[in-house]
Amino acid sequence: MTYIDVTEGGFVCPTFNGRLANHIFQYASIYGIAKRNNLTILLAENDDLVRYFRVPSAKIVPSRRVCRHFVKKLAKRCCSFDENVMYLRNTTNYVLGEYLQSWKYFSSEFEKVRQELRFDDAIGYEAKSLVETYRQTFQERLNVSSLVVVGIHIRRGDLVTFVGNDDGVVPASDEYIHHAIDFLLWSHRHALFIVCSDGMEYARNITTYRNINVIYVHLKPIQDLAVLAHTDHVITTVGTFGWWAGFLSRGRVIYYKYPIVEGTAARSEYNYDEFFPPTWIGLS
Repeated sequence: MTYIDVTEGGFVCPTFNGRLANHIFQYASIYGIAKRNNLTILLAENDDLVRYFRVPSAKIVPSRRVCRHFVKKLAKRCCSFDENVMYLRNTTNYVLGEYLQSWKYFSSEFEKVRQELRFDDAIGYEAKSLVETYRQTFQERLNVSSLVVVGIHIRRGDLVTFVGNDDGVVPASDEYIHHAIDFLLWSHRHALFIVCSDGMEYARNITTYRNINVIYVHLKPIQDLAVLAHTDHVITTVGTFGWWAGFLSRGRVIYYKYPIVEGTAARSEYNYDEFFPPTWIGLS
């Protein structure tokens, strides 16, 4: 970490609203915007992105207080693409936000974003070893030469509390989770499902479906994310945590096609085509 002179402009800082997966989205989108405009990203040494990921393109500063006088430029909606934030001057310093949750901000940089978001060595090694141990254990148990490992992230938590109010974001239905499991089983006869959730009692009940081969993992959020990211394919439900597990896995990603109630405030924030990549598979 070295002193950064920001007087000539050309730097950009995130806002980092929300939790870990929101921060990842903001960093990825800002990376795409910065690449387009020849800007340098500044992160603080205590930012979670710095603790958990490589982020080789970012410059690390003691504190993002250096950004407090930067020009603020905010996207109009959380989960849609706002082209206005794509065109910046590299002689100005910016703070970008707030959520920037659209793959279109970094559409030409997918693989570079994955390189930026390579896990810290210890986190990545632990997750990869865990997944491969489970794979080998079940291959031996089932007496098969190969086994596909599918990650499932089941978001519950605050979404269960919000059901019925005006927020509009709802948990994925039981039927969707079963449909998604069936979809992967049609393609892969021998599969092991690794389930991570913030509502593990519900997750255990819903995934007893069809007597699938299943393991439940509930560690720290960054560890859960790393485990899911090291699986072959990912089933997501609702929210950005599963989104990033799917994106980082590089495999097939199944998503809940309509997670927002029509006519609600939340629905006005989302453009589904700009939130979910076109290669992902949406099921209702």
